[in-house]
Amino acid sequence: MGSVVRVAAVQLSATLIEQSADTWERIERSIANARQAGADIAVLPECTYPGYVLGSANRIREPDILPWREIVARLRELARRQDIALLVGVAEDTGRALYNSALFMSRHGDVLGVHRKSFLWDCDNDWFSPAETIDAYESELGRVGIAICADVRAPEVIDTLVRRGAEWIAVPTAWVNSAATPGACENIQPEFLIEARAREFGVPFVCADKVGSEPPLSYVGCSRIVGADGRLITSAGTTQPEVIAGEFETGRDRPTSHENSPPSPLAEFREYRKVPRATPPILRVRISTSGNRLPAVVGSRDTSERTELFLGPPSDAGFPTLDPQWAESVRLLSGGEVRRYRQAREAAMDGVRLLCVRDAPNDLALLRARAAENRVFLAASGSELAVIIGPDGRLLATADRSTRIAMADLRLADADDKRVTPRTDIFEQRRPDVYHRSLASANPPPPKRAT
Repeated sequence: MGSVVRVAAVQLSATLIEQSADTWERIERSIANARQAGADIAVLPECTYPGYVLGSANRIREPDILPWREIVARLRELARRQDIALLVGVAEDTGRALYNSALFMSRHGDVLGVHRKSFLWDCDNDWFSPAETIDAYESELGRVGIAICADVRAPEVIDTLVRRGAEWIAVPTAWVNSAATPGACENIQPEFLIEARAREFGVPFVCADKVGSEPPLSYVGCSRIVGADGRLITSAGTTQPEVIAGEFETGRDRPTSHENSPPSPLAEFREYRKVPRATPPILRVRISTSGNRLPAVVGSRDTSERTELFLGPPSDAGFPTLDPQWAESVRLLSGGEVRRYRQAREAAMDGVRLLCVRDAPNDLALLRARAAENRVFLAASGSELAVIIGPDGRLLATADRSTRIAMADLRLADADDKRVTPRTDIFEQRRPDVYHRSLASANPPPPKRAT
């Protein structure tokens, strides 16, 4: 039996940096509410203080913004007074560089660690520097891993945390609303990525987000607590500040591999190199569920307008060899291979644009994560579903045993663009040296400026 951890995720209204002084009253009130809810720890959003949109690197050094040492002192006092552990997103100024950080302290006010964000998102690059190492932190609440917002998009970050012994993951975040329709809320992390990460790595997630806006950005809310099996324990809404609370048990058995397997130099530490591919302007993909057969198991044909690729259930020998014209752009994976991120990651770094999965698990969140984390198309055939997914994780076509066949026209060149925003390239933001350094050291140095 493991230990039961009672947690609270604090969803706060976004505050402009000019109004950062007003944030402290909200922080104190929300921490008190978390304690009243019976939580042992309160997780607060990314850059709770002084704000996420700084405007410039020098803005944080102006007189109206508290210096780092005073921020730490205030939060330590809050933890002691409320008798609750805290994990709070803050902008950290070392005097030489700024970091998008999370300050973790015990209920006694002892600083347990300072985690720095490694995957920098869009305007992060204007003022923050990336982390130099990744580690998990010992506490009364188990060994805690921290992933700040876009860190979750890199499976290597979560893998590193789990290998470093993390029993659960805290996510101070500011999930940006990417919806094109006014009034709608859209972000892949609460939609499917957190669920997929929890289930793949076998650890609970506690995510604390913001609502409202810090122009030009607006946030989706949807703070959540997710169990190690990917099950949603509780979640917040999209418009109001609130405190959500739940509990989970640490020390559960995790999926095989990950912490017990050696690091893969190819998956974690190699750099992505874009390789030009000659492909048709449009590829029509047709895929069936395992219970229904198409005219061909795997095959292709050219028409006047497009090339068609047929994907059905495997023969006894598995998928046959693809036509040479597809060898560089299409990779065939088994359901077992797609359950772990490595094979898909290696394929994407080889320049593959379309992942085709046979015997796929009946797990849409996981399949969407594989497509989105690599910015590739994915077509999967399983016993219960057939699905085609775009590089952004959107469902392009689905089928079940009754509808039989999913079909979509794909522009494979779209998978060459690895950007999720104009300034966020998912492979450029990978930090192979950080993963390597963090895993190679049995006792990595503690984060700087922890007191």
